[in-house]
Amino acid sequence: MSIFQREGDAAEAEPGSPARRSAPAQNRSEATVVAAGSRIKGEISGAADILIHGQVEGQLALSGDVVIAEGGVVKGRIEARRTRVSGKVFGDIHASERIEVLASGAIEGDVIAPRVAINAGAFFKGKVEMTAQGKMPAAAPAAPQPSKPAASESSKPAAAGSKPAVPAPAAKPQ
Repeated sequence: MSIFQREGDAAEAEPGSPARRSAPAQNRSEATVVAAGSRIKGEISGAADILIHGQVEGQLALSGDVVIAEGGVVKGRIEARRTRVSGKVFGDIHASERIEVLASGAIEGDVIAPRVAINAGAFFKGKVEMTAQGKMPAAAPAAPQPSKPAASESSKPAAAGSKPAVPAPAAKPQ
């Protein structure tokens, strides 16, 4: 079941609307729906798509698509092919293809995907990392830190009445 539609498609209606529910029965059986008023705690994994109208607390690890509908809430990490957020997510999102945050959506966490779209009006608090298509990021090597030069004897204040024996090479005449 393709949850992501192009603009102008008949099924562009809000998730869960009658136009959306008219998908063929064979496609509906491939998606998991967390109904409004439902609350799930724990890990959800699998290959099917998931549509969340209720609350999920825990990790979602799916090879399909994840849609958090308006009113839906996820507290935990999401790993999926594509993720669309109209509700709220409190946790990091990793997608192998795309992450989209609609105007009614809110994310507090980092997002990592090859394509990220944050619509005007959406709330986002975190960082965005763009990756190659289908790849999760590898740990980046640490950048070398510039070393601070040791303080030379000539940079220390001189005792009253004494002169440095040899001026420091980097010292400028005054």
